[in-house]
Amino acid sequence: MLPYRTHAKKLLFLHKNVVCRLKKIEPMIIEHLGKRPEIDKSAYIAPNATICGEVSIGKNTRIMFGAQIIGESSPIEIGENCIILENAVIRGTNGLPVKLGDNCLVGPNAHLAGCTIENNVFFGDWSFNFL
Repeated sequence: MLPYRTHAKKLLFLHKNVVCRLKKIEPMIIEHLGKRPEIDKSAYIAPNATICGEVSIGKNTRIMFGAQIIGESSPIEIGENCIILENAVIRGTNGLPVKLGDNCLVGPNAHLAGCTIENNVFFGDWSFNFL
């Protein structure tokens, strides 16, 4: 058995090593049919979020863990100061783009497809909006 100090140093090293590895994870930003997402530099994209295709994300917007924003068949526009919470799905459908205004919050596990959401809207947990 290792002395306490040696054991503690070994755990600290392992902890720092894991944290360093986690910091290197990048979100999935995917180009689709020549269209690449446009993301403002001030926006935060969680490491395991997926953003694909014709998507534009405004200033100070936060895309949280597990969120999927898929603009493969129609564009998606997300305004400024929005928060897309965990595991939300926003998808542009054939001929029906998604437009999310400024200062909006999309709750966890919510689904938006082919719709327009005005400014200052809270779209709640597990909500669904399909056209």
